[in-house]
Amino acid sequence: MRIRRRKNEVRYAVCHADRIYFAKNLCESCYHGGYMIKRQRKRLYNLSPTQYEKMIQEQGTRCYLCNKSSKLDIDHNHSTGKVRKLLCRRCN
Repeated sequence: MRIRRRKNEVRYAVCHADRIYFAKNLCESCYHGGYMIKRQRKRLYNLSPTQYEKMIQEQGTRCYLCNKSSKLDIDHNHSTGKVRKLLCRRCN
């Protein structure tokens, strides 16, 4: 059963009480910044948030090949979908 809402009723996000609701009880920045990224990792690479965090801790937040500390991408085999390591954009 759907909940009917008044036309001008403003809903606020659970994550930040001062921000307006976007989706899944989150504000827009939390929805796109956290929730969707975790969901994409699971869908594309079958990688749970705990598995991803474990990979980051094992590599020490550094690229596997060049050992630089920067934003990391998930390196995977396009044929099998198997995740290999975390690489910086340049090495990936």
